Amino acid sequence: MIFNPPNIINDLTTGGATNALSAEQGKLLNAAVARISAYDEVAAVDDEFAIDFEGLPFKNVIMEIEDTDGKEVTVDNVPTICELFIVLKVTEEAAVTWFDGIDWLTTGTAPVLEEGKIYRMAFFTMDGGTNWHGNCAGGWEDVN
Repeated sequence: MIFNPPNIINDLTTGGATNALSAEQGKLLNAAVARISAYDEVAAVDDEFAIDFEGLPFKNVIMEIEDTDGKEVTVDNVPTICELFIVLKVTEEAAVTWFDGIDWLTTGTAPVLEEGKIYRMAFFTMDGGTNWHGNCAGGWEDVN
């Protein structure tokens, strides 16, 4: 059987099964893998957690609610199909207003967040952010 790998986007095309990646292509691939696994810290500015996808099909963020002022979570530059993962640390209990269009799994409503807990949230959209599917796991004790 002859294996012909598919073309890889973003200048990583190898040109066929017999060619290896160049050093430059290897650097691009390594940077892409590092970006996929990295978490960006998003701080609330004027009580808003603004998450910018930068046109990428995924976003991993860490956020912390540090005061009792209500917070709003917004998303920008959302691609047609994408995923968002949030690690949320609740140091102080505050009301959170989530971006529009979330269909929450299980309860149908946004989770109740408790002070001193950590949550892991996952969202995905297949229509550019008009409709989102969201899930929240956690309520783990913050040991830090």
